Amino acid sequence: MLTNLHVVDGNKGLGAILYQPDLVSYTPMDGGLDRFLFENQRLVVGAQVIRADPTMDLALIHIDADTTGARVAKFATELPRRGDPVLALGHPQETVWSFTSGVVSALHHGAIQHDAAINPGSSGGPLLNARGEIIGINASRLYSGTEGVGFARPVAVAQWLIDGSKNPIANASVELDLSDPAHASASCIRAQEMASPYLAECFDWSLRWEQLVVSAQELRIRIDPHLVDAALRKTGGKDAWIAAGKDDIRAFIRATTSGSTVECPPLPDALAFVIDEAREVDAVRARRVRERNGLKLDLSDQGAVRQMLRKGVRVDSVKQITATFAWVMLVDQNLDHSEYRLSEAWGLRDGKWRQHWPPRAEDLLSLPERFPPPLDLPSEAKSRLKLRLLAQLYDLETIAPASSSPPPQPADRAEPLSGVLGCGSP
Repeated sequence: MLTNLHVVDGNKGLGAILYQPDLVSYTPMDGGLDRFLFENQRLVVGAQVIRADPTMDLALIHIDADTTGARVAKFATELPRRGDPVLALGHPQETVWSFTSGVVSALHHGAIQHDAAINPGSSGGPLLNARGEIIGINASRLYSGTEGVGFARPVAVAQWLIDGSKNPIANASVELDLSDPAHASASCIRAQEMASPYLAECFDWSLRWEQLVVSAQELRIRIDPHLVDAALRKTGGKDAWIAAGKDDIRAFIRATTSGSTVECPPLPDALAFVIDEAREVDAVRARRVRERNGLKLDLSDQGAVRQMLRKGVRVDSVKQITATFAWVMLVDQNLDHSEYRLSEAWGLRDGKWRQHWPPRAEDLLSLPERFPPPLDLPSEAKSRLKLRLLAQLYDLETIAPASSSPPPQPADRAEPLSGVLGCGSP
């Protein structure tokens, strides 16, 4: 069952009653929902939250009952149009299983506005079109005396909750427009704001694999090349590494919406030189983006990042360098409403524009004069990728340097990577 998270969040025990048309229901003046639940207590079955999306205020609930005989409404395959008739189903003001009708008033970013009456108790109920297909999940209304303004989350934003681990990027085209650099940048920013796992499809992963291989070559100078090769083998190769990278982003998005953390493997003290290098790069990056880009936020705090994105992001300029490469300049707002600026590199691959994340050194040579620097630079990416590669080796007993000196003994203490480039944030 799909519902709003605020309907079920914080409850010690959840229950549900399956719809039965012959059950007697009551208006609030005759006892309402409380009386209905009391008289039908034997029909209450247990329920548990199995997945949640706090950003979109959605939750997927498992019902402890046989629902194979229940009729399941279909999800609409496309968004409605303004003026389309809609029905809202819920329990407004304790009136059980009640329909109200209206029309679609407007379509907003991540929301369908309609004028079907919704009230406390309507939250989590479906919004249906004239064919009985579910087009959204009723989420809220405007208060302070305003009538006829309600909002529902489109079913597309709940698709990853429903699919879960089986197919987390189903219908990704619904959210992402990768047809040109400007639309690609804007839609991927919206995916980040909405904590959407579709964000993983915004990046050129083949290019990132190439950067990983270059980082591995640099590591061979610092530690035993055989261990670097072993780390590359443990990635499973390019396709497996790309799939794992996409899964990392989806896991990170889900963890940061639920308030949990992404566990990071420890690295032995023998790799302290790489950890120290990454920390220094991280500190330099933080100073640079504050001074040259004007960013005042810690990018590892994804909740604050999404709050900042809700203040608005503007595609200020697009510079097409070649037929397959372009720079996009963005203007965003900090939480204090001051502006910061950044540039993104975008490349065309297989008919879709995807971000060079981060840009390559050769990309930076073509950065237009008035464009600000990107938030990530190639040197910073290498430090991140080195740590991700070395994390493959954290369970090995020793990490040998490339010189002929004896390898250091494994330390009793292993230093965690939380807060260091390459871990905690994909």
